[in-house]
Amino acid sequence: MSDGASSESSLTSFESGTIKIPKPEGEAGRPGRGGYNLKAQLAWNPATFSKLKKFVHRSVKNHLDATQCKSHQRESAIFLVIQEASKVFPDLDDYHDCWPVHDLMQMCLKYTSGRAQLAQRLGADKVDKVRNKTKNVAN
Repeated sequence: MSDGASSESSLTSFESGTIKIPKPEGEAGRPGRGGYNLKAQLAWNPATFSKLKKFVHRSVKNHLDATQCKSHQRESAIFLVIQEASKVFPDLDDYHDCWPVHDLMQMCLKYTSGRAQLAQRLGADKVDKVRNKTKNVAN
């Protein structure tokens, strides 16, 4: 989203008297590198957080192109994911610009687009071999 939309949203929140929870500094999923742990920042019930994460991932799969990163998605499709999540999880309205959903979309698409790029470079059958080798190394 553009900076103009972000500051307009802040102004709207200020004028309406509601104070929204600001997004933490850094990138979600990178707590050791200047970012933060989304689950810890939200401090939601673990079951509710898990439901939100699954819901957003399913909505991303239904409305966005999983082979592309978030910056290459249509704004209207991103907005649709946010709208759906806000209806099911009304507490998201407490967060400025619904940043938890943006973060979950970002992390999901970063993973899926990376896998798609890897599959394109290596071929789908080789991706499965790489996945199995990394699982064996991790165990």
